[in-house]
Amino acid sequence: MKRRQLIKGIIATGALSMLNKTEAMNLLDSEDFWDEIRHSFPESSEYINLLNTGGGAVPKATLKLISEFQKIAAAGGEYKTPELYSLKESGSSKLLREMMANSFGCSTDEIALTRNAMEGLGTGLLGMDLNKKDEIITTNADYDSCIRIIQQREKRDNIRLKLIDIPMFANHDDEVVTAFENACTSRTKAILMCHMFNKNGQILPIRKISEMARKKGIKTIVDGAQSIGQIDFKISELGCDIFAASLHKWFWAPRGTGILYVRKEMIEQLWSIWASWSGKPANSIEKFEEFGTVSKAVSASLPSVFQFNNKIGAKKKETRLRYLRDLWLNQILKSDRVQLLTNPKKSCAITAFKIDGVNPDKFVKELSEKHKILIGSIHLHDKPNFTGNYLAADLTNSEKQIYRFIEAFETYIKHN
Repeated sequence: MKRRQLIKGIIATGALSMLNKTEAMNLLDSEDFWDEIRHSFPESSEYINLLNTGGGAVPKATLKLISEFQKIAAAGGEYKTPELYSLKESGSSKLLREMMANSFGCSTDEIALTRNAMEGLGTGLLGMDLNKKDEIITTNADYDSCIRIIQQREKRDNIRLKLIDIPMFANHDDEVVTAFENACTSRTKAILMCHMFNKNGQILPIRKISEMARKKGIKTIVDGAQSIGQIDFKISELGCDIFAASLHKWFWAPRGTGILYVRKEMIEQLWSIWASWSGKPANSIEKFEEFGTVSKAVSASLPSVFQFNNKIGAKKKETRLRYLRDLWLNQILKSDRVQLLTNPKKSCAITAFKIDGVNPDKFVKELSEKHKILIGSIHLHDKPNFTGNYLAADLTNSEKQIYRFIEAFETYIKHN
């Protein structure tokens, strides 16, 4: 099928409903622009990586800056390099907080630079005052590391972790909100939830859940590791109390960078993991940044990452990711053996499916070994029937690579 026919089919399905037909065609036909973006990253390995949930690429210009700043720092030249000496020991600065606030939609006095999502989520989960038998609710599909943190507090502080099931293929937001609300009791003090699940890409209605929780006096902590840089939103519009994310995934920043948002009214109530050595007041967001010395070369490169993302624009980026997703999704759905495990209307790049009669792990192995294509498999421990595969194409992927997957898929189901 020719490319333009594929595009027309995608537009007809309403997959790009955020734009009108003319805008969508103009956006998707500008392959020169997307080629330029793709070539801004280092050449990939021999494998086609359609599994971009673990860590994204970093622009070549950013990598070059990191190398240059590291050489300067190693030679003792930080004191005469503004990009380095303007940073705190933790690598943060007023300028970086302003960039983060502008890009992610919140106030500069509500966002801190961290080293990854886990650091921010750990601050939220460990920094709240909780009494014996108080509850934290989260889902069986949430990140294992976060669940382990709560389980540690169970042992240490005698609190309670309540794991719940929510619809993994939700047609309506109320299905998800109701699942959380029904789990709440008078002992519930916090809800931990993913903004977007990393295996099937479902986007949760965070604002509606947060509004429900706030009426009950329950705090909300959001894991935004997969949503930052993938979908267009503003943190302040989510209505949550705490939001944490890594920047090394869909935002293409170097590893060792992340953000922590704390709603202004809650900052003073939340303990930092490390005491502020510089005496930051309890109501200062900067108290969460004092975790010790880091490589300033990484932080000093971050302005280039923000500039690169701004060049594309969040809305345009999300639209392109959905387009790449729908290129392969619309084709595999022509097989009556394929069942969706994700509602495409409530997801973006990450989307999951199940092939009748196919072992998902064997499919992963076949694509890797015979076609040099990387995809993922799903096995939710509490849902034995919710098994399958998922793809997560990034802007580093080309249409040609997507077609390679389609061909490999068609070959596999023909013989299996």
